[in-house]
Formats: sequence, C-alpha cells, structure tokens
Amino acid sequence: MRIAAKKNIIPITFSIFVILGFTIFLIRNIEDYLELFSFSLIRVLLLIAAICISTFINGLINYYLYGALGITLKLRTGFGLAVVNTMANLLPFAGGLVAKGVYLNKKHHLEYTKYTSSIGALFICFVATNGLIGLFGLLLMVIFHFVEIPLIIILGFGLMAGSIVLLWIPLRFGFLPDKWQNRMNSLNQGWQVFRNDRRLLLKLIILQIASVLTMAFRFWIGFRFLSFSVSFLEGLLFASATILTRLVSIAPGGLGVREAIIAVVGNFLGYDPAVSAIAVGIDRLVSTTIIIILGTYFIYDLSSDVLE
Repeated sequence: MRIAAKKNIIPITFSIFVILGFTIFLIRNIEDYLELFSFSLIRVLLLIAAICISTFINGLINYYLYGALGITLKLRTGFGLAVVNTMANLLPFAGGLVAKGVYLNKKHHLEYTKYTSSIGALFICFVATNGLIGLFGLLLMVIFHFVEIPLIIILGFGLMAGSIVLLWIPLRFGFLPDKWQNRMNSLNQGWQVFRNDRRLLLKLIILQIASVLTMAFRFWIGFRFLSFSVSFLEGLLFASATILTRLVSIAPGGLGVREAIIAVVGNFLGYDPAVSAIAVGIDRLVSTTIIIILGTYFIYDLSSDVLE
C-alpha cells in the first residue's frame, strides 16, 4: 500500500500543478475568453452525441479484438468495458488497462501476457492509422488551402505511419529457459493477432478512422464554443495527434498532456496555444461528466457479471 501510494504521488502532484496553473491562467484572462465564449445548446447536444459515438466505437473495437482472441463478448459488454476503461484512466495511473485485464481474466480466463501484447499491437495499429490520416489531412490542406506545412509535423505523422512495420516483428526469445517459453508464446500470440487475421486488422483500421473523424468533429465543436471556426481538416490533424496522449500516463486521463499536444499542433496551424488548450478542456469537461455517469452503472454491471 505504501509503495502504491508513493507511485501515485508524482501523477497526483503533476495533475494538481496542471489544474492550478490552468486555473490561474483563466482567472488572469477570464474577461478576454468570456468575450470569445459562445454557448449553444445545439453544440452541447452535438458534442454529447459525438462523445457517445466515440465510446460506442471503442466498444466495437473491444468486441472484435477480444473475439479474435477466442472470447465471445456481448456488444453491450464491449461498450461497458470501453466506458470503465476510460473512467479508470481518470485515476492517477493507467487504471483502465488493469481493470479491463482483470475482468477478462476473471470472467473469460484470458492470460495477462496475451492481453497485454494484444493491447500493444492494437496501440501500434492505431498510431499508424492516425499517422496515415494525419499525412492525408496535410496533403489535402496543401492542395486546397495552399498551406505551408512545417517539416516537423510531416516527419511526426510519417514516423507514426511507419510504426505499422512493428506489428510484423515476432516476439521470440529462444534464449530464455523452457519454463518461460509458454509465457513468451502467449505474449507472441497476442502480438501477432493482426498478422494471423488480416480481416480483423482491416475492421479495426476502419473503426479507428471512424473514431478519428468523430474526434475531429468534437474538436470542431470545441473551437466553435470559443468563436473560432477551425476547418474540419484542421480538426482532423488535432484528432490524429491525440493518440500520442496514450504514450504518457503521468496524469489521470492524460490531463495536461492532451492539451499540450493540441496546443503545439494548433500553434503550428496559427492558433493561440491557450485557445487550443481551452477548446480541448471543454471537450474533456463534457466527456468526463458523461463517462462518470455511464461508468457508475457499468462498474456495477460488470462486477455482477464476474460474480455470476
């Protein structure tokens, strides 16, 4: 317990500093941003709908991925796992992966090694997909908006797209003792899930594209709350870059990290970094509220499912 508490000190402290810094910044500039802010009930409802669609897509991803690992999940369970995963990530550590792994192990006896490696492969798949979408968005911006794109953004999305080759690297460790080989085989099975099932890979890429498009729409709405009319292509670049938030779990839900990534991308596109961060903050506020409401129910529902 003491060790766990010490591990949580850094993310909790980081989150406190992020919240305090952001609050102080807002207080000092509140009048300027109140003049920009434009409330609209229709926008709020559209944002809520888009967040629910994003979560449903994550549920479909769970449904197909774990189906390929030999687990028969109900679509409702896949959706519930997506909600609980997001809610658990609001804790001062990456609790979503742990919570989902425990459920799948207790209910469906999925080995932790296979689960962990399949999640790693899924992340690489999504990073590569987002990279390709980002490069496509940049190309369209050059063609239709005649925008000069900084080389660092092109390289960043290019590296993301190129990461797809990692999925075909087998995880084999022949030098390990025999007693470890079964575990390594299980690890490799999870990592090679897409190599063994190309149709699954195609399905998940299509779902991730839909997820990125939905996230782009969420950013498109968020900026309009601040009276900024970003193009959908710009929203697409913001959405493509947010996958990198998952690389950094120092703060609950990537608090401050996602805002920083969007602020950097927005700065390259000519937007005030503070405005970009606030637009993301609006999306975070609404999505967190929805996830807490849904998560409260699904924690009870999935817990009851395990105890059956």
